[in-house]
Amino acid sequence: MDLTQQIGDYVDREALLEPKQRLVVGVSGGADSLCLMDALHRLGYRLVVAHFDHRLRPESASEAETVRTLAAAYGLPVVVGSMDRPRERGLSEQTARIERYRFLAKVARRRRIRTLAVGHTADDQVETVLMHLLRGAGPPGLRGMLPRTALEDWMGTVEARGVTLIRPLLELRRKESAAHCAVHGLTPLHDPSNQDLRFFRNRLRHELIPQLQRYSPGIEANLLRTARLMAAETELVDDLVEFNWSSWIRAAGPGALAINRDRLLEAPLALQRAALRRAIQTLAPDLRDIGFATIERALGSLRDSRRQTLIGQLELLPLQGDLILRVTTAPLSFPDLPQLLTLSARRLRIPGSVKLANNWVIELRSVRPGGRRTRRPGQVRFDLDRLPDRLVLRPPRSADRLQPLGMRGSLKLADLFINRKIPRPARARWPVLTSGADLIWIPELHRSRIARPSSKSKRLLELTLSRPVE
Repeated sequence: MDLTQQIGDYVDREALLEPKQRLVVGVSGGADSLCLMDALHRLGYRLVVAHFDHRLRPESASEAETVRTLAAAYGLPVVVGSMDRPRERGLSEQTARIERYRFLAKVARRRRIRTLAVGHTADDQVETVLMHLLRGAGPPGLRGMLPRTALEDWMGTVEARGVTLIRPLLELRRKESAAHCAVHGLTPLHDPSNQDLRFFRNRLRHELIPQLQRYSPGIEANLLRTARLMAAETELVDDLVEFNWSSWIRAAGPGALAINRDRLLEAPLALQRAALRRAIQTLAPDLRDIGFATIERALGSLRDSRRQTLIGQLELLPLQGDLILRVTTAPLSFPDLPQLLTLSARRLRIPGSVKLANNWVIELRSVRPGGRRTRRPGQVRFDLDRLPDRLVLRPPRSADRLQPLGMRGSLKLADLFINRKIPRPARARWPVLTSGADLIWIPELHRSRIARPSSKSKRLLELTLSRPVE
């Protein structure tokens, strides 16, 4: 079968492109990228050629010009980009990859193109799977590269948002792409850095894989089969996680997720791991290598409600039966608890009301004593004429003490929070009502004995805390 038709069949089978679709194709000038450009052009797709010069070698500028000339011969628009400044040493594989794909994504976005094609082949897939195997990856790593993926998920950079990365050559071998170039008179550029054994992938390609072939002549076919098997297994697990996601995990404010411990612990272990991995990636999409040890630490916290720093700026902490995964600087949302909207003190007026977070409300009104009263949950009354000063709603302070109704002496507010098992992150925005220097009411928790109504009271301050309406 003609290689162009083979590539076209693969594109159709994997639903990578629509007929005559516009796309950006990354062209380094090597055999794989030239084969990709030529085949897609012959198949009738509308291409924009993009070449990135890392400026690591003196001849790279002339190579960029060669790609520009070749694209012009095909009648294709071409965009050439380069590193801001030469970096002859110290450019890691990871940095080089990010810089190149950031450029390719920018080309796509500026041209309002949503698809980017690159020339990864089956040989690249073998190296990727082996690399992940050596690093101890699970099924998501052992499936290797996918024919189609969201570039943002793969890169974790803002520039990639909305761009889809496709790999139309993923079932071809390098020798096939080289043969295609020879048949169509294309002269690939030779990049000597592909022989540089300082790079991990090159050591796999030139040293380890040849050694493994001596033990197992079919090692490459075996690794490709492993990738296909793991891709199917991962797809099944991902579908199950997606189906159960809303019952296991919910948003807990910007930069935070609440994990329902009991429900997730009922799931098979593979789904627990996959859900935790997805939760981490949701909050930290730029983390590419979430290793086995990280997931096992998260599982430990899931089982015993242990608080710990997980990875990067993420932490896990127990909260009211849930396990919270959050960016350490992120505020948490507590829809079932009264929380101030801001940390600013606010003077209250009678009558009046004040809105709290998550649609909680405090209402104030002056009432006369006597008559039948229907007591409502969250409602308290004070002798208005005995309150010493103006009313202020504010967040707690470290020295706060309350004179609790029904008790002698005073009680530290911090101890009250502990005794009532209020989650530590929820304490900072808990509303505290003061009259002058005195704490008179901690909504949902306790009231002061100060200004307690008596038979001599003539005016009462009635305070009502209302929960959000379901």
